[in-house]
Amino acid sequence: MTRLMLGRTLERICKGVLLLCLLHFLIMMILYFDVYTQRFDLFSRFNNGRNGSRNNVSGAAGSGHHFYYYNLSRPNATLASYMATGEQLMQSTQPETNQTPSPKPLPPCPENPPGLVGRLLIEFSSQMTMERVQKENPNVTDGGRYTPPDCRPRWKVAIIIPFRHRENHLKYWLHYLHPILRRQRIDYGIYIINQNFVFTHVPFYTEKVSSHWMVFHYVTSQQTLLDASEMRNEVLFQSAAEQHVITGCCVDVALICGYRLHKGGMLGEDTFNRAKLLNVGYTEALKDAEYDCFIFSDVDLIPMDDRNLYHCYDQPRHFAIAMDKFGFRLPYAGYFGGVSGLSKKQFLKINGFPNEYWGWGGEDDDIYNRITLNGMKVSRPDVRIGRYRMIKHERDKHNEPNPQRFNKIQNTKNTMKKDGISSLTYRVVQVKRYPLYTNISVEIGKPPPRPIKG
Repeated sequence: MTRLMLGRTLERICKGVLLLCLLHFLIMMILYFDVYTQRFDLFSRFNNGRNGSRNNVSGAAGSGHHFYYYNLSRPNATLASYMATGEQLMQSTQPETNQTPSPKPLPPCPENPPGLVGRLLIEFSSQMTMERVQKENPNVTDGGRYTPPDCRPRWKVAIIIPFRHRENHLKYWLHYLHPILRRQRIDYGIYIINQNFVFTHVPFYTEKVSSHWMVFHYVTSQQTLLDASEMRNEVLFQSAAEQHVITGCCVDVALICGYRLHKGGMLGEDTFNRAKLLNVGYTEALKDAEYDCFIFSDVDLIPMDDRNLYHCYDQPRHFAIAMDKFGFRLPYAGYFGGVSGLSKKQFLKINGFPNEYWGWGGEDDDIYNRITLNGMKVSRPDVRIGRYRMIKHERDKHNEPNPQRFNKIQNTKNTMKKDGISSLTYRVVQVKRYPLYTNISVEIGKPPPRPIKG
């Protein structure tokens, strides 16, 4: 009897354990399927969303509604979170149209460009032509503009050259400087500021020979025929015409291309004003682009080392510190001539350059005074890098030394606020973009009459 009861008890216990096992198994399966559903929730919503889109197209075309399945059994889930997830999914599943990949931003240009050569051999004995220079610089765009294609320069540089009758010098300058500036990774434009001719009253009559060329006959007692082969552009004509005017001869027949001639006059010229032309270059360059750095260079100075970087610095920069004509040394401590550079902020701080230095000399010393009087210092490269060669030439006519320059230099403190970029007046005669530079011809007026001595 006892054994029978014990057997029944064990049987009941086994059945109870079995039921518990089955219950445990059912609970585990329910939990497992719930986790499985959450893990593949994105897949299920994508399928339901796609099916909903199909239903939307076929059953409710044009309604714009999409239907998605959401697993609301997910822990800590809210309706707002499901709505946000649905909007993101809908955006991700819509096809992308009219979207182009944005180009990667260029890295900054290196402070020390890797392609620099160092010391250069500069010579002026070989014949130079604009055609040759243009072939050497195919990446330079019209107007003498260039931007590095593989990096982002810190400065946008306008190089300004005061100019009159230096066509041969300009060819050499462009021949050497364009490759140097490209190796320096400079974003630059070149502006030739050409002091235009004035006219004296001599009778003449014109004969139009084509749509572009005209023959000007001057009624004079002396007659000099200029060879037509020299008259292929306005720059060469200026040089040839000036030569005959200066030597006392008068032009009888000359071919002129692209220049306006005032009625009743012949070509002549007045006193050169370098600093005022530089002010004009600053003003006109800013009309062309948003430059923030300005390099002012004479056309007859060529750097002998491409490590002399043509951009702006924390202080006004004097580049041409060691010219061959001065024995490759600085002539005096306050010298600021030849080639210099100022940022836009620095240029405006000194009110630009003086406008009243007519003739040769004095304006660069006035500029140096303006810099120091405004609390700035002149920075210079190492003397071994700041070496320059000057193209030898005779002093220009109508650019004789200014006898008043010394008095003016002493009064810089009194004049710099009222004489400068704020008082600049001029008239643009012509702006022409050549493949290697932009030529801006301007009329800047005449010097005031000098006081009579005694």
